[in-house]
Amino acid sequence: VLSELMTAQAALAALPQPAAVYAAARSFPAQGNFTAPEGPRPVHVLERGDVRALGALVPPATLDLPDAPREVLPAAAGDDQRRALLAHWLTEPAHPLTWRSGANRLWQWRLGQGLVSTSSDFGRMGDTPSHPALLDWLALRLRDGTPREVTRLIVTSATYRQASSDRAGGAAMDAGNRLLWRGPRRRLDAEEVHDALLAATGELDLEMGGPGFDRFGFEDDHSPRYLYRELDPGDARAHRRALYRFVVRSVPDPWLATFDCPDPSLAAPARAETTTPLQALALFNSPFALARAEALAAASEDPADAWWRAMGRAPREHELDALSRHAAERGLAATCRVILNSPAFLQVD
Repeated sequence: VLSELMTAQAALAALPQPAAVYAAARSFPAQGNFTAPEGPRPVHVLERGDVRALGALVPPATLDLPDAPREVLPAAAGDDQRRALLAHWLTEPAHPLTWRSGANRLWQWRLGQGLVSTSSDFGRMGDTPSHPALLDWLALRLRDGTPREVTRLIVTSATYRQASSDRAGGAAMDAGNRLLWRGPRRRLDAEEVHDALLAATGELDLEMGGPGFDRFGFEDDHSPRYLYRELDPGDARAHRRALYRFVVRSVPDPWLATFDCPDPSLAAPARAETTTPLQALALFNSPFALARAEALAAASEDPADAWWRAMGRAPREHELDALSRHAAERGLAATCRVILNSPAFLQVD
């Protein structure tokens, strides 16, 4: 054992001197202008906003909310104490904002809009809950359970399972469906469109974890260039879920951006949903979508089979008639292009 330890120590001693990185560190010897800070700087109230007019010293403390416990630390408390205070305060069972906000996000992700529509603003400038008692009930279930359990409650509820069809007098009373008198109707998010195209053809790689994949070619010519047009739609490595794609913050993916994928350099509490001609063109003419239509045609016996693979249900009589006529005139691959560009495929209805 001693010989193994000495061998390991000798190997470590042979390594080159590591470079110094000053990142979130307070304990290091002074080197030129780089000196270790003494501790958190004092924060004062600034009289009329003037940085030269220091008012009362502000101690580290949590926010003063009506229903949440407030904690205050001595002004000399270190960074570790301050961070721990914030973490404990945020997860305090008696702190309502954390659980309400979390439950509201779960509701928003399933039904398109939160019970509080301003999901990042529960303050006075934000919206009021449409169903406050329901929000509090879900918040308690989240606090005492798990996100998975609350999600299961939502998707098995009668509200979520409603049809999205119109109801007499409903639109006149609540045109925005704020009171949820019908089921929500929404288009698939950008990443969901990507995954749904691959799932319809049986090409989607469901492997979890591991390294991501590039939806672009890369060229390092003085400054990096990300060439999304060089994506090989037949490359099996690009058939993983969009969750695992490498994201370039400075150069968004134009295909995903067409379907309202947010700018990766900005926070987006809720997805926008637009309907534009570019979306139809992207699904009809992009190499990625064309390859999926050809793959769907190759995997299908006829238009009815292709429809079943894409929609998860058999086509209705009028749908089958239109598909059969189109396939007879244009071929099965062209018909699959139409199927993958149809509202029935792109909408959660």
